[in-house]
Parts: sequence; C-alpha cells; structure tokens
Amino acid sequence: MKRYLAIIILILAAGVVSFAQSPEDYFQTAAENNPGLLAKYKEYEAALQKIPQVSSLSDPAFSFGYFISPAETRSGPQRAKFSLVQMFPWFGTLKSQGDVAALRAEAKFQNFLDARNKLWFQVASVYY
Repeated sequence: MKRYLAIIILILAAGVVSFAQSPEDYFQTAAENNPGLLAKYKEYEAALQKIPQVSSLSDPAFSFGYFISPAETRSGPQRAKFSLVQMFPWFGTLKSQGDVAALRAEAKFQNFLDARNKLWFQVASVYY
C-alpha cells in the first residue's frame, strides 16, 4: 500500500512541474498568427519587387503590317512594313525611379515595424 501511495505521489508531483512561457514566445506566436501583420509584410515584399521593374528599360515594341494592295511610293510598291521601337528615358531618370521605389519599400517596412510594435505592446499589456 505504501508503495502504491509513493508511486501516485511521484506521478502527481511530476505532473505539477511546468514551465511558464516567456513573453518572447507569445510575441512570436502573435506575430505569426496575425493576418494584419502578415499583410503589412507582404506589402513590403511587393514594394521590394518593384525596384528592379521601375529601374529598367521598357520592353521594345515590334510591329508588322502587310498591305493587301501594294502602296505605291517613289521607291516602288510596298507590300509590308516592319518597325522596332525602344523608348529611352532621359539621363538619370531610371536611377531616380529606382531610388524612389527603394524609399517607398523602406516606408512599407517602417509601417510593418510599427504594426509589429503595436501588436507586441498589446501582447505585453495582456501578459503583465
């Protein structure tokens, strides 16, 4: 009987010992499960993807035209025409657009950090 009583006391004592979670664990869990915070981070990632797009040349345009009845010009009849066009911006424009996009991405990141800090404040106020 004493043996069974000792085993029951050991089992109950082992079940009582538990460790409390730190606030950092709660911060991480709240950040991973908050859809508003995840949306802010995705906005930041999208802004980062725009930087190489705005700082590169636009795509060239190719066009082809076929005349059903040949057009007469001074150099002879024309049956078709081809054209290839590439727009070149003024000097420094692409670099400036890239800088603006980088600054907008930095602003999106600061918005994300602000939302994260507000969330952490809410978690800390509930924890303490």
